[in-house]
Amino acid sequence: MPRPKHNPECLTRGAFPISDSPFTLEELNVVIGKQGNNKAPGTDNLRAELVKYLGEENRLTLLQDFNHIHHSGKLEASLHEAPVVSSFKKGDSSKLENYRRISPLQTF
Repeated sequence: MPRPKHNPECLTRGAFPISDSPFTLEELNVVIGKQGNNKAPGTDNLRAELVKYLGEENRLTLLQDFNHIHHSGKLEASLHEAPVVSSFKKGDSSKLENYRRISPLQTF
């Protein structure tokens, strides 16, 4: 099976090379800033707008948690959850083909 394609530069525009070292506060701030507004939350019911308003002390706590996950390689089971919901596109709402499946992911 072919390896999945990804573009690691899409979030940081190449400002940060890929590394196995711990994440930095600057990297975290860039990624938080790239989060979209007005998006449906996942099972955590946490909107990206709330994360954008975190102060430095809370961002440092979040950074510690992310680095722990990165170092251990283990995610909480709840972070693997993504519900599948139907989203109406257009046309006749009684026809199944006028809906698409989406999975709102958790903010983190």
